[in-house]
Formats: sequence, structure tokens, C-alpha cells
Amino acid sequence: MPKLTAKEITKAIKRGDLTVGEAMNAVAAAQEDRRRVNRILKLARDTLRLSDGELELDDDNAIISEGDDNGTYISCWAWVDFSGTKLDKEPEETRHAVKEATK
Repeated sequence: MPKLTAKEITKAIKRGDLTVGEAMNAVAAAQEDRRRVNRILKLARDTLRLSDGELELDDDNAIISEGDDNGTYISCWAWVDFSGTKLDKEPEETRHAVKEATK
């Protein structure tokens, strides 16, 4: 049986597509998946150089891409500073005033 989310399990029970035993097995598999995700998130927090505002891990929305290799890819938020680049959103006058004020 494919892995189901809690919402999918509930719908399948209401439709009569799952027996009670199948539903219990599906719930147990979903709980084990969540425990594995939590262990992966903890390992990422323990091993990555995370820093607020620079490299952050979003526990609720992280995408984990686990294949056959002995590890996984996990999505993180990385800050990219536009200051002094062609992407800079601050007007030239503001940048110039800040430079003058810090001299």
C-alpha cells in the first residue's frame, strides 16, 4: 500500500477503501515517517552551520529528498545580500548617505 497522509487515510476510511487494520497500519507508517523526518531535521541542525538571517532550516516546510545514497538533500533558506550589486534595491542616494555617515 502506498504511504498516505492523515487526510488521505481519513478520506479512504470514509469511502470504505481501507479496513480498520489497514488504516492502523497506514497511521503507524505515517508516524514512523514523521519520526524519521524529525531525526533528519535534528541531524541537520546538529551538523550544519545554521545562522538566523543567513542559513535557516524551516522545520515545517523543509523539503527532504532522500534517495538510495547514504544521506539526503534538505532545503534551507539562504540569505543573499544585494548590497552593492546591480540587484541592490536601495537608491544610490541612500547608499551614498550611509557611506558618508560612516566615514
